[in-house]
Amino acid sequence: MAKTWVESISAFHRAPVFKQVAIVLTPYAFYTALVYLLDRFVIGEWLSIQSNFHALLGTVLG
Repeated sequence: MAKTWVESISAFHRAPVFKQVAIVLTPYAFYTALVYLLDRFVIGEWLSIQSNFHALLGTVLG
């Protein structure tokens, strides 16, 4: 019996390669989220360069 297109599209998650891709991409996704959150809430406050610093640097170097 032929499969419907819905069954064919929804069957990809049962393929062995899907598990391998998920095993590789899941840690990268968590790492990306961690780096983004650290930059957003922790590092961004420490390394905040104000526009007046850029103006001063432009004046000194210009």
